[in-house]
Amino acid sequence: MKKAQWFKFHKTYKDMFSITPDEELGRIIKRLIKYFDVGEIKDIEKMSFASPTEQIVFSVLKQSADESILEYNKAVENGAKGARKRWKNHKSK
Repeated sequence: MKKAQWFKFHKTYKDMFSITPDEELGRIIKRLIKYFDVGEIKDIEKMSFASPTEQIVFSVLKQSADESILEYNKAVENGAKGARKRWKNHKSK
């Protein structure tokens, strides 16, 4: 199955980002992109974070990425169902 090429990045994250140091935000974004590309994190409990803030921000963004992946997969499946139904009806005519 094709992977989602996007994830939602909400404007409401602005306040959370404003209290997170830039260096930590850079690490968070890089980890998030890697997670989004691979689709899993093995031993997430063993991941080292520079601070509790970094871990919390990553967790919030990871949840958003997970929701986007689920939304994308649902849209793909619904599209496939529609195509099967359309071609099934087309063949019976």
